[in-house]
Amino acid sequence: MDVLVLQNLMLDLASLLALAIWQEKSMSVPRLVLASLLATGLGCLAYLFLHSFWGYVIFVVFLVNPLMLLLAFERTAPKALAVLYFHLLIVYAGLGGLVSLLDLYLPAEIRDFLLPLTCALFFLLTVIASILQARKREQREVAILVCGHVEKMQALADTGNLLRDPISGRPVCVVSEDYKEKWKIPAERMRLIAYETVAGQDFMEIVAADKFLMKEAGKMVSQKEILLGFGKASLFQGKNYQMILHKDFCWE
Repeated sequence: MDVLVLQNLMLDLASLLALAIWQEKSMSVPRLVLASLLATGLGCLAYLFLHSFWGYVIFVVFLVNPLMLLLAFERTAPKALAVLYFHLLIVYAGLGGLVSLLDLYLPAEIRDFLLPLTCALFFLLTVIASILQARKREQREVAILVCGHVEKMQALADTGNLLRDPISGRPVCVVSEDYKEKWKIPAERMRLIAYETVAGQDFMEIVAADKFLMKEAGKMVSQKEILLGFGKASLFQGKNYQMILHKDFCWE
């Protein structure tokens, strides 16, 4: 039973991590772990108390797996959830096929451990892929619409940017102050917010973006409403990015 729990937990956690990477979803590790524990617990209970094979399959396929995805990836649209579920089935089928292939060539004495070993290997490879992918994803391609101007730019994922508007609570993404002139923003749309620096308190001009899109899974996807803060131009000199994202848009 302990092997069953362990292998199911490893399979679910590795699968969710892989889905987050493949679908370029923002992920919270605690949520992934919690979703994996829930799915593993429900799956083991079904294994113990549902004596019908097809009853077990239906319970896992139509209840456990969708609940796991909903918990792991909150605020996911039904269409996106269906895509995630399809890819989850591909992961399960791939692992099953790999186990069957290894079963043909490995000695009989280790065949009982094939699934746990395969899950462990898949989990390790996924973590390595996650690290490599995270390095690539330090920057994101974004597009913003402000006062009729559309601007595409590279944005730095910065978990240290916690700046929010104290009135609306919206996150503030920082761009160069040079864009104020380029976009010809009316003065009445601008206002000041206070923020803390190492040197002390300072003030930043902000404006509400009319639309904010970020590239996810090869497509530009509309994001939640943001404010644009105009930082000093020296912040971006010699850099290959033109925006500093708020922590909300960074991977946890």
